[in-house]
Amino acid sequence: MIRSFLYRSLSTVSLANPGISQTNLFRCTENIQQFLKLGRIAEARQLFDSMPYPDTITWNSMVTGYTQNGLLHEAEVLFNLFPDKNVRTWTTMLTGYANHGLIDEAWMVFESMPERNVVSWNAILYGFVKNGDLKNARELFDRMPMRNVTSWNSMITGYFHWGMMREAHEIFDHTEERNYASWRIMISGHVEIDEYREAWSVFLMLTRHGVKLNQ
Repeated sequence: MIRSFLYRSLSTVSLANPGISQTNLFRCTENIQQFLKLGRIAEARQLFDSMPYPDTITWNSMVTGYTQNGLLHEAEVLFNLFPDKNVRTWTTMLTGYANHGLIDEAWMVFESMPERNVVSWNAILYGFVKNGDLKNARELFDRMPMRNVTSWNSMITGYFHWGMMREAHEIFDHTEERNYASWRIMISGHVEIDEYREAWSVFLMLTRHGVKLNQ
């Protein structure tokens, strides 16, 4: 199957015909992404290796596929081979390490990034939170040059998860931006430790703020 697809998709790729080349590039990338979603990593890599000119989207797709399937060594090798890494590539590698408990490796990637965006900052923040390092998470949060609702919600979630109720309320009370998830985190955090009165109190606050429950 993969061989016949390669012949169909790549036989018309030509530097002299960039239009066709671009069309097949898109098709190959799309099929790589489908293989990765199905966990067919070897087939995705075979198709990737057969592409004469994979673009940034294709490289990022492969790195993402490896990290999401726990193949961090393969992701790292490909990451290091990628000549045109962008902020998404770096963030993907960072997230892969953090999600698998390798927070030191994630931090090294973060520190090495030539540029960062709010997604990058949130990724390393979530890594600290997920791995129970609330001290470094808070220090990072306090010096973040940019935050969004995800940043605030990550800190609230972390404090609740690790039983730091006072700190969770402190962050929530100072949140610059809230969404329905922010309120849900607060309510479920109290419910999980049987603080039903406090959960009800937050729920009443939610309704007074006019937050719609179907958001």
